Formats: sequence, structure tokens, C-alpha cells
Amino acid sequence: MEREKLYMLAIMPPPAVRREIEEVRNAFAHTYGCKAAMKHQVHVTLYPPFKTATADEAEIEKALLQGLATLEHFVKNVKRFDSFIRNEVIFLKVELSEPLKELHKEISNILAGRLQPAPRKDQPYHPHITIGYRDIPRERFTEALKDYLPRKYEAHFVVEQVYLWRHNGKSWDTIATMPLKAPGGSERQSTSLER
Repeated sequence: MEREKLYMLAIMPPPAVRREIEEVRNAFAHTYGCKAAMKHQVHVTLYPPFKTATADEAEIEKALLQGLATLEHFVKNVKRFDSFIRNEVIFLKVELSEPLKELHKEISNILAGRLQPAPRKDQPYHPHITIGYRDIPRERFTEALKDYLPRKYEAHFVVEQVYLWRHNGKSWDTIATMPLKAPGGSERQSTSLER
């Protein structure tokens, strides 16, 4: 049997927003002595990491390209800092809008028939951009919560494409970029950060 590889589907903010969030993550890492979040590009996970044989890669990519081509660009809002207390994660909360729900559902449906075992459909989806996790010193997590949760942050950007990533053992490589359908009208992106 062919060895399986690890894959993931994500969206990424445009470069200006990514740079701003990277600055936030850098400051967090410096203050709290944790660097795990810095290992990955700034992104919003659309579908969590899954394993499949590389032989299935082309079929999955083709199905995703066809399925996602019918969905339109949409504006994504990032609002405020939040946390997963149980897992000791601090993140920027991404608004779960109807277009994002539709995109997540479409991807889940496409993958459900192609992955073994089939993914669970009852898993709640909490879109976010990780700021700190995994290696935050336990004794400093409460301090980080008090510091970051009151802070204000807001950004919005247009989601135009979805990225299919494959893990190379150290980081994620983009193996496909799947465009969404361009709607009529103008598109804008903006950010704002307050401390």
C-alpha cells in the first residue's frame, strides 16, 4: 500500500493582512516565549489535516476545483481576540458567515466520499487565525488571556481562492490553488489594529 501524506485546505488573507497578523504573532511569541504558531503561514483552516495516498491527490484536486468553481468570492471579517481555554490557544476570531459555512460544507461533502474513514460531519467548525498555542508556558496562559482578550482587532478581506496544502515533514507546501467565481462589483480589503 502506498504511503499516505498529510493534507489540509485553507484560505489566506492577502499579504498586507498577513504581515500585520505576523507582527501580532511575533509580539506574542516574544512576550510569552512561544514560537509554535510561527511555524505556519497565517491562514484560516477550512478543513483540518487529513491523510490520503498521493495517488488520490489529483482526483481530490479535480473534485475540489469543480465544486468550488461555482462558489463566489466573499468578504471575510476577522474580529477580536478569543481563546480555546481547554487547549490553551489564543487566536483571532473569524466570523462564521453564510458564504464561509457554504464553502466549508462544500469541501466537507467533496472529501466525505473520498477519504477513508469518512470524516465526521458533526464536528463544529470554529474558523480562526492562531496567535499562540501548544508551547505557551502553562503558568503564563492566564496572563496572556488577560492581556490579549480585551484588545481590539478588526480586518476584512476578499476570499478569492482556496489552497490545498501537503505537508513535507517540516512545513506546508501549496500543491493547488482553487479559485472561487468572481462576482460583479468592486472588491476591497482593509485592516485595523488597536492596542
